[in-house]
Amino acid sequence: MFCNVWTEKKGEYVVIINGADLNIFFPDYDITEINEEIRFITTGNFRNVDMIEPIVKALDLLKKDLSFKLVVAGPVKPELQKYLSRDYIIYVGTRNPEKIAEFLRKSHIFIYSHLNPPCPNSIIEAVSCGLPVVGFNSGAMSELLFFSKDLLAEVSKDLFQSYRSFDYHRLAVKIMFTVENFPECRKRSLENSKLYSFKECGRKYLALFKKFY
Repeated sequence: MFCNVWTEKKGEYVVIINGADLNIFFPDYDITEINEEIRFITTGNFRNVDMIEPIVKALDLLKKDLSFKLVVAGPVKPELQKYLSRDYIIYVGTRNPEKIAEFLRKSHIFIYSHLNPPCPNSIIEAVSCGLPVVGFNSGAMSELLFFSKDLLAEVSKDLFQSYRSFDYHRLAVKIMFTVENFPECRKRSLENSKLYSFKECGRKYLALFKKFY
């Protein structure tokens, strides 16, 4: 998550963003176009309905017009497993970071749905693998994905949004936009794939500790 640390000067603080191990999470630079079945992916700890239902409902709207598979990686609570029954979903369960990175590199587009996310590692890892990220403009998403805000479906202007503001129709529009404009979206993502380095994250923490201790 974001680390907000107040300094000794009133009103000042330091923001430190999570990082990924770029020796594990890195792009496949040969993927620049979609010349086959579209490979979507989503990863995370699927514990709430907002993390899976909008994705499935959005893709249900698009399955008549697109040929695709969706890889779902990570633990899924029993009450949410009903969403995994679609024939386009490949559920791979919980995997280690190296295998997650491999799945990401083989994919075209990352889809993410989470209500008011702080700084999700799933997004950091997807960005590091050079994937265009489609999701909702909620929580820290627009800050983390400042280079591709046009791929985020608008929600409400509330500081803390509610799930009723998540419109899967809007998410479907953004997914289709990303598919239709994949070369440009992929190019931007590759250009920003080294933004969130674990080493840089660690360096900032160390500098902060040295400042106070």
